[in-house]
Amino acid sequence: MKKSLVVSAVILSVSSILTRALGFGFRVFLSNKIGAEGMGLYQLSFSLYMIFLALCSSGISISVTKLISEHIAKHGKSGVSFIVRKAVFLTALIGSVLGAVMFFASGSLSLLILQDARTELSIKILSPTLPFVAISACLNGYFYAMRKISRPAVTQIIEQISKIALVAVFLAFTAPGNVELACAVTVIGLGLGEIICCVLIGLGYLLEKIRAPDKLETPPRDVTRRLLGVSIPISAGSAATSCFRMLENVLIVSKLKEYGSSHSAATGTYGILKGMVLPLLLFPSSLISAFVTTLVPEIAHANAGGDTQRSAKLISRVLQITTVLSVFIVAVFLSFSYELGTLIYHNDEVGIMLGMLSIICPFIYLEMVVVGLLHALGQQVSSLKYNLIDSALRIVLIILLIPRFGVNSFLWVMIASNLFTSLLNLRRLLKVAPVIFNVMDWFIKPSLAALGAGMLARFFYKNALHHLIPLPFAVAAGVLAAACLYFFAAFLFMRKTIITT
Repeated sequence: MKKSLVVSAVILSVSSILTRALGFGFRVFLSNKIGAEGMGLYQLSFSLYMIFLALCSSGISISVTKLISEHIAKHGKSGVSFIVRKAVFLTALIGSVLGAVMFFASGSLSLLILQDARTELSIKILSPTLPFVAISACLNGYFYAMRKISRPAVTQIIEQISKIALVAVFLAFTAPGNVELACAVTVIGLGLGEIICCVLIGLGYLLEKIRAPDKLETPPRDVTRRLLGVSIPISAGSAATSCFRMLENVLIVSKLKEYGSSHSAATGTYGILKGMVLPLLLFPSSLISAFVTTLVPEIAHANAGGDTQRSAKLISRVLQITTVLSVFIVAVFLSFSYELGTLIYHNDEVGIMLGMLSIICPFIYLEMVVVGLLHALGQQVSSLKYNLIDSALRIVLIILLIPRFGVNSFLWVMIASNLFTSLLNLRRLLKVAPVIFNVMDWFIKPSLAALGAGMLARFFYKNALHHLIPLPFAVAAGVLAAACLYFFAAFLFMRKTIITT
């Protein structure tokens, strides 16, 4: 059992890294094709889409996995297909109804909520994909419950590749300069990618049922009620969070206009921040999750079995890995923010924002990991509560600060927000788990090592590499030098801690 859990987690981690890398590469390609304003429109359209997506699919994968796992534990595999059919019918129905609402209300949604009529076409195009995404989530839940992780993992990679290829082809035939059309063409490619994913995962399920038919003896009882009982709270929480995020996105553009920016400039600034800088900041999180994901199932298992000592040891290892890696990432972003912005996006503003926001990387990554650990310990309500409070506070600060101080004030809001939620979630984790956060060995010593490594690597880059080799190779060599210096210094600082843990 332990071996299969670790193998499954490793497959998911590798898949996560590949899909995140493909997704990040796609964003870089897209930003260079449609520009900052186009990225702003794209992000606005997607922020609305994410609310509908949360309502019809965010909780269904977990609920299907939970129901099937419980059913197999009690009754064996007979009757699993009945649960899947019920779930597919239910999600397809909900997705279709929400898709119809989104399609026919697209005009009002674009004008009254997103406050940009240019998003209407993209909303219309995205609306028919909702039932396909919901069905995919449902079937993914089935494969997770059956411990056949490779099926959804491979499908997600194919989905990403098909999206990138389709969008690239469509944009090649789109006349430059029309931001609305470029955004619409982009979401057509993304929507087709979602449909391809659904077809592939559906074919995988049908082929499995042909090879191994499900001999139903007695249909499971109360399937619909139990599915909704699990999925509704998760979907409601996810939808509420998405609503806050969408409101935040709309307010950023609106308040930048009050500050004095034109609508086009405000949308472009928003596109740089949410469509370029944040994806670059979040990209390394897939590398961290590759290390910690393999331990989360073990923590849940140890906690369920009452083995608090083992659970505490595993949680300590996860926290240590996260902080040690995240402070190194800060050193890289701080040392090479301008070069990375220029090299990846050909945009100076990206480098400026990246340098400023990089200091919150440890808290962003720590929050992501701690929330996962809280879920493993059955503490979902606490993390959701903190997230909703934080979202409300962010909106109040955006309304008060951006009209007076511009986009820089929102960068400070983001810093304060991530400090607030990460520390609250960490406090909750330390309260429910017998773990002591070793500030000196897990944070202060790595931070000192990262500071020294970043400064030396920057000096080496400016005085040698920058003048000798092209920019991409110089930046890569600088990052490699920082990594070597940092991990050597970190090992010297923390060798006793590493050995004992």
